[in-house]
Amino acid sequence: MLVVVATPSRPKRVATDRCSSTPKNHASCHLSQNGKKYGPVMYLKMGTCDMVVASTPDAARAFLKTLDLNFSNRYPNAGATHLAYNAQNMVFVDYGPRLKLLRKLSNMHMLGGKAIHDWSQVRVAELGHMLRAMCESSRKGELVVVPEMLSYATTNMMGQVLLSHHVFVTKGLESNEFKNMVVELMTTTGYFNIGDFIPSIAWMDLQGIERGMKKLHKRFDVLITKMIKEHMASTHERKGKPDFLDVVMAANPEISDSEKLTITNIKALLLNIFTAGTNTTSSIIEWALTEMLKKPSIMKRAQEEMDQVIGRNRRLEESDLPKLPYLQAICKEMF
Repeated sequence: MLVVVATPSRPKRVATDRCSSTPKNHASCHLSQNGKKYGPVMYLKMGTCDMVVASTPDAARAFLKTLDLNFSNRYPNAGATHLAYNAQNMVFVDYGPRLKLLRKLSNMHMLGGKAIHDWSQVRVAELGHMLRAMCESSRKGELVVVPEMLSYATTNMMGQVLLSHHVFVTKGLESNEFKNMVVELMTTTGYFNIGDFIPSIAWMDLQGIERGMKKLHKRFDVLITKMIKEHMASTHERKGKPDFLDVVMAANPEISDSEKLTITNIKALLLNIFTAGTNTTSSIIEWALTEMLKKPSIMKRAQEEMDQVIGRNRRLEESDLPKLPYLQAICKEMF
């Protein structure tokens, strides 16, 4: 692809940007190198699209904080169209009343401090299920695949909060398939898709990226549709605290007609939360455990701190965390 770089000190020049020639190249590395050469704010002409790169903390702060409202909307792309129900989730929807509504519902009933505290028992229960499954596998002499266990536990945590039931009854083929689908979604949305930069040839799908997105979307849509139908069918059976989908459904009649959430809007929101809340969390925990295993001294110090504060006769509880500054430091370093 041809890229025209404009800088204050020299005329535009045409360069062949290798970072966009294949999805596997690391575009961020190339942009960082060019930023050091041409300045903190760099204009790129990528295909027929204009792009500005902010490559220093001060420049990024100007775009993301000082001038935030001017750059709130995302440029339309294939990922938003084919994987986010035509840009209907919190990531891709345009800034306005709809985005504010989605954020309000999510913060009040799922992501806010009170909501996080209210769902603490779900985390405790699912963590217990995971630890018991690990112990059982260990007793049988079976291999314990930590990424599998983490994905299974985090997905079921999200399922309990969103839908009041487990997404997967047991770990295995089904939970692994979901994890692979989420990883594929994250990977696919990061590809350099030529059609995004030269819209006039997007219909040709030269790299086959959009074809893969459509297939993946169908798989996710079948899963999300099944979850919603099962949730609606069991409404009369549920007791206790309303789950996230209950809250969204109950709030919908009170919303103005122009902003009412359709079933497509709800699917997009659920898919957004599921994919963001499962893969990211389990991957970070996996990497944190890996780093600690590579550094035994850090692992030992963390264990000694927990032995002093908690002992070995009970499980760690969330209320113990303020008393574990070293463990907190590890979490902050990884997250």
